[in-house]
Amino acid sequence: MSRLTLLAKFSMTSLVLLATIGVSLGWALTRYLEDQAIEQHKSSIGSLVTPVVGPYITPEIMSQGAKGDDYRNIENALSSLAGAGLVRVKIWNEEGMVAFSDEPTLVGQRFEVEDDLVEAFEGSTIAGISQLQAAENVEERGYGELLEVYTPLIDPNGDVMAVFEGYYDVDDLRQGVAATQGYLWSSIGLGFFFLYVTLFTIVRNASRRLTNQSEENAQLYREAQGQLAERVKAEENIQRQVDRLGALRSIDLSITSSLDIRLTLKVILEHVCNQLNVDAADVLLLNKHTSVLEYAEGRGFQSAAISQSRVKLGEGYAGRAALERRTLNVPNITSTGNLTRARLLEGESFVSYYAVPLIAKGQVEGVLEIFHRSHLEPDHEWLGFLEALAGQAAIAVDNATLFDDLQHSNLELALAYDNTLEGWSRALDLRDKETEGHTRRVTEMTVKLARHMGVSDAEMVHVRRGALLHDIGKMGIPDSILLKPGPLTDEEWVIMRLHPVYAYELLSPISFLKPALDIPYCHHEKWDGTGYPRGLKAEQIPLAARIFAIVDVWDALRSDRPYRKARPKEMVYMYIREQSGKHFDPQVVEAFLAHEMQPLLSTSYLTTGNIPFQNGNGNHNGNGNHKDNGTGPLYKTQVALTQGASVNSRQ
Repeated sequence: MSRLTLLAKFSMTSLVLLATIGVSLGWALTRYLEDQAIEQHKSSIGSLVTPVVGPYITPEIMSQGAKGDDYRNIENALSSLAGAGLVRVKIWNEEGMVAFSDEPTLVGQRFEVEDDLVEAFEGSTIAGISQLQAAENVEERGYGELLEVYTPLIDPNGDVMAVFEGYYDVDDLRQGVAATQGYLWSSIGLGFFFLYVTLFTIVRNASRRLTNQSEENAQLYREAQGQLAERVKAEENIQRQVDRLGALRSIDLSITSSLDIRLTLKVILEHVCNQLNVDAADVLLLNKHTSVLEYAEGRGFQSAAISQSRVKLGEGYAGRAALERRTLNVPNITSTGNLTRARLLEGESFVSYYAVPLIAKGQVEGVLEIFHRSHLEPDHEWLGFLEALAGQAAIAVDNATLFDDLQHSNLELALAYDNTLEGWSRALDLRDKETEGHTRRVTEMTVKLARHMGVSDAEMVHVRRGALLHDIGKMGIPDSILLKPGPLTDEEWVIMRLHPVYAYELLSPISFLKPALDIPYCHHEKWDGTGYPRGLKAEQIPLAARIFAIVDVWDALRSDRPYRKARPKEMVYMYIREQSGKHFDPQVVEAFLAHEMQPLLSTSYLTTGNIPFQNGNGNHNGNGNHKDNGTGPLYKTQVALTQGASVNSRQ
């Protein structure tokens, strides 16, 4: 076949193809004609059966089968259909029983209900050539092949009362189709013969022209193949460049979106291995305090032994690359004795090795190492991209170092701020020796209570600073008033109550302390609006100030003063309870007592609300209402606490 000319090949191929198409078309049309003949036969039978047989079908016949006169009446009626080639007859009920058959022995027998019978009872006429394999076709199998037609018998109401199954001889049907088939096959054969001759003539003429141009076409084809190869190579280069640019872009995004140097190095090493087609790579970072290159991240190694790498500057290939600031290439590291970490690479079977220094802003940050298990023959483009990746890695390391240094500086600055604030608070305590230690205690208690009430960590910083500086405004109060041992006059009280305003004027120009002003400015405001300096009421008072107010009073009443002794816990508890909704926020009171007073709450006289006093009959009902006859200890306790609170407000 390979030695035949193009024209001969076409002639043979087209002949076989046209013959195949012609035979397929003829067979399909023959099948179509036969199907159409069956359809016409089915339609003609369907139009005859119901008028001929229908009048003799009764419910008794359909339930018990035709017998006696009923059988003979149906048999006589069917004699009019003998000319249609009818060979065998069955009339079925819906349960698969033969109600009538020209073979009397079948009447009354039941058979499996087939799909064709089900469709016929749904109103469809079903027809097809039957091979007579069903159980009810034992008597018909001698005919070999019959046309089987299921025709629904419709009653006057339009319902299917029975199905007439007729078997017809297909020889007459096929003889009628055969004449048409002969004409059809002749037409198809003649048509395809003329088509073949026409195509052969056209192709023969074209073949002559193609033969003359074959050499020229062959030359053009070879040139096109060469151009295609160059184009494919160019496209591969372009795609490689696009992939590498994408890799650099991905690394840039990793550097800018994450300050986790190990995560960024993982991204870089992934692109190193994928884009450069190498087996393994790692990064050694320079510890500038010890001048040692230490393993930071790796990819592609079969064991974790490489993570133990520690190389001094100038030692081994990596140390030399960092010290000399140049890329080192070892074509076969197994043949040299200068691999200082040979023990860590046992079993890896590496052959080729590259070490590239990571240099950013003139400083060596580390070394990028590449390992491959076969010989590498890189071009200038490969080496250029390797150095670009090393540059990205150096930038990532430098950024991470700068961020760590900045974080360290910010931490030192924050510590310096806090130390300064604590120094201010100690200075205030030293000025007023009566309240020494007060600031430290109330700060610790305020932070604990605020955390118990769900204040966030971010807000807690400002709460702590505000507590430390709550009395910073007293720096503007004269010593004659602040340190006065006795009660203050009305004029002195006016000056004393300016210390929250002084605190606001002192701290508000300091931007980082503005969020901490709530406590210094508002801790003397009261829940019922009778406080100072602005007379804020209820939730107009910042939460931090409401929390601190209770802690401040608690510590003042629990501390010794020159003008009074510290009050017992029970008395302070009762006072804070009594001031709920007046001086203090009720919710903060409950939180404070639940958090700070839990040991007291477990005692019977606090949980029941009955507080015993010696030589008196006062009582506390547990809801802030106090009863006393004006002479008992409860009355005296309230007076003492109230006086103590008035003096304490100077603190």
